[in-house]
Amino acid sequence: KVMRGERFEGKKAFLNQIEPFFNEFKNNF
Repeated sequence: KVMRGERFEGKKAFLNQIEPFFNEFKNNF
């Protein structure tokens, strides 16, 4: 359970990190 939770938190942090770049890409496209 703990490992799965940590993996999920890591994925959430990763998405939060790339979200600005993704939004910029959508705006430029």
